[in-house]
Amino acid sequence: MSTKISDLAEKLALTPEQLKAKINELGFEVSPKARVIDNELADLILDELRKKEEELAPEEKKDVAEIYDEMIAEQREREIVRNQRKMTAGKDTRSKKSFKPVETKREIGESIEIPDIIAVKEFSEKTGVNPAKVIGELMKNGILANINQQIDFETAQIIADDLGIKLKRIRSVGGTEEFMAGDISKLIQEDDASALSARPPVVCVMGHVDHGKTRLLDAIRQTNVMGGEAGGITQHIGAYQVEKKGKLITFLDTPGHEAFTAMRARGAKVTDIAILVVASDEGVKPQTIEALNHAKEADVPIIVALTKIDKPEANIDRVKGELSEHGLQPEDWGGKTIIVPVSAVSGTALINTGTLKIMNNVIVGNTYGRIKLMKDHTGKNIRMAGPSTPVLIAGLNETPKSGDILQVVKNERIAREKAEEIALKTQQENESRMSATNQVITQLKANKVLKLVIKADTKGSLEAIKQAISKIKHEEVAVKLIHVGVGTITESDVMMASASKGMVLAFHSDFDSPNVIKTAERENVPVKKYTIIYELLDNIKNVLTGLLEPEVVEVEIGKAQVKQVFLTKKSEMIIGVRVTSGKMKNKAKLRVVRGDAPVGEGVIDSLRKVDEKAHEVGEGNDCGIKFIGNVQVVEGDILEAYAKEEHRKTM
Repeated sequence: MSTKISDLAEKLALTPEQLKAKINELGFEVSPKARVIDNELADLILDELRKKEEELAPEEKKDVAEIYDEMIAEQREREIVRNQRKMTAGKDTRSKKSFKPVETKREIGESIEIPDIIAVKEFSEKTGVNPAKVIGELMKNGILANINQQIDFETAQIIADDLGIKLKRIRSVGGTEEFMAGDISKLIQEDDASALSARPPVVCVMGHVDHGKTRLLDAIRQTNVMGGEAGGITQHIGAYQVEKKGKLITFLDTPGHEAFTAMRARGAKVTDIAILVVASDEGVKPQTIEALNHAKEADVPIIVALTKIDKPEANIDRVKGELSEHGLQPEDWGGKTIIVPVSAVSGTALINTGTLKIMNNVIVGNTYGRIKLMKDHTGKNIRMAGPSTPVLIAGLNETPKSGDILQVVKNERIAREKAEEIALKTQQENESRMSATNQVITQLKANKVLKLVIKADTKGSLEAIKQAISKIKHEEVAVKLIHVGVGTITESDVMMASASKGMVLAFHSDFDSPNVIKTAERENVPVKKYTIIYELLDNIKNVLTGLLEPEVVEVEIGKAQVKQVFLTKKSEMIIGVRVTSGKMKNKAKLRVVRGDAPVGEGVIDSLRKVDEKAHEVGEGNDCGIKFIGNVQVVEGDILEAYAKEEHRKTM
C-alpha cells in the first residue's frame, strides 16, 4: 500500500516540494517526480517531523514579554548571589542557619535527570530550588560557586540529598577509549537498575572446529519446528532465537569461537550461558581450551555438550577426565559441571541494553549512520528491538567489525564526529605499532635473535606460554626471553625491551598507566596484547620467519638438443636447436650437458623462431639461439634452461 505525497504534505502543513526536501534530509531518497511513497515510510516521516515540531514548539511560542521576564529573573539571581556573599563573607555558615525543606510540585519518588556536568543555574531550574538556596547548600559543603559555574554530578548528588531530591544521571555518549576497547560494562554502568526490564537469556555455543556446534544448533532448530511452536527458530548470520514454554532464548553460533573471543576480549557482557561443545571421539583440543578460558574469565556458567557419542571411537570417560584437568569436574564425579552426551545424526546486532528503533542515529566502532531498516531473526521488518534481540540493520556508512559496540546517540553530527575520532585514533595506533615493529625486525636481522618481554595475567598462563615458546626452534634463528612476569605492563618492561632491541607481548594484561603507552611510543618498542595463546605464538613465528634467509631453488624450464652451430666467436655462438621438453625462454640461464655430464654454463641472449624474435619457444619446435657462455657448444649437446627462485622458509 502507498500514501500520496500531497496528502501527507497537507497533514504536515507543507507543500509537496517542501515535504520531498525534508524526506531527503532524513536520509531517504525520493524522486522529484514521485507522487506516492510506501505506507511504512510515510508513518516514519510523519513521526519524525511531528517530533521535531514538538521539540521546536516551546521556543517558537516565546514572546517578547517572556524574554523580558527571563532577563529580569537573571538580574535578580545575580543580586541574590552578591547579597549572599556579603552576608557570609568570613563567617562559618554550616551550623548557624537551618534551612526549611524545599517545596516542589514533583511526585514522591520522581527522579530529576541531569548530565555529568551542570551549571548551578541549570541545576536550580531543573530542581525548582531557588539559586540562592543552591549556592548556600554548596557553601555549607565548602564549595564556593556562582550561578554560572559548573558542578559535577557527584557534587550535585550531595546537594540534592540534603534537599531531599532524587537525581538520575543522563546517559552520555561513551568515550573514545570505551568504544575502541569495546567496553560495554563502562558504557552501561550508569543505567538505573530500577528502570531495567527482563530480557531473553543469551546462550553462546562454542568449541573446537568440526566438533559439531552447527549440528547441535540444527538439532535444536529441528526439534522446535517439529513441535510446531510459534515463532520457530531461524538462523540469520550466526544468531538464532527459539521459544520454549512461552519464553525466548537467543543462541549465538561462534564458528571457531572467533565472535565469542571478540566479545569476551572487549569485556562485553553479552553471553549468559556458554555451551562448550566437545567431540567425544577427539576430546579436548586447543580451541576447546581457549574457549573455556574465555568463558571462565567472563564468569559465564558452562554446560558441556559431548557430541558424536554414536561413533565407535567415542570415549566419554576419557573426555571427562580431560575436562577435569582443566577445572570442569563432572557432576557424576562429584563436581558441579553439567555434562550432557548428545548425538545430532548482511550485519547482525545483538541488543544488550535499552531499545533500538528505526531512525535512531548510531555509532558502531568507527562506523556510523541512521537505522533505515531493521529485521528480526525471522526476516520480518520491525520498528524497534529490545534487549537480547538479534537484528539485521541497514543504514551504516561502512560494514562494522564483529564485536563492535553499537550505541544510539542524539543526532548524526555527534555520531559522525565520534566515529571519525575513533577511526583517527585507531589509524594512529596502527601506524605507530607497524612503525615500531618494522624497526625492531630490521634490527633483529643483524643477529637473528628475537628478544621478548612476556607479561601474563596468571602464573599458569605464563608457564603455558613459556613452554610453548620453548618448542619454537630453528637452526637459523632463536627466541630469548629477557623478562617474564605476572601482572600489568609497566614502564620498566618497556625500557628492558628497548635496551635489548626487543618487543613486549602481553597475554590478558593491560597497561599499568597511560605513561606506559607514551614510553613505548617514545622508545619505539612494539607492545602487542593477546587474549588467545596461539595468536601470540603465531606472531612470534611470523617475526622469526621474516628473519630467515630465503632458500634459493633451481626450477627447470625446458630442454633442447643442439642441431647445428652457425657462428662461433670468443664467448658468443649462434646455434640451431630443437626443444625436446618444456620451453626455451629468452634470457634464461643454460646448462650445457655433454653425454651425462655438465660441461659449462651460459645464457640465452636472444631467441628467434624462423626469422622473428621470440620471447619463448615451446616443445617440438626449432629455433635459433644466441648463446653467451664459458664453453664451446657442439652438435648433440643438451641445453637445460632453468631459473633460480627464492622460496620463503617457514618455522
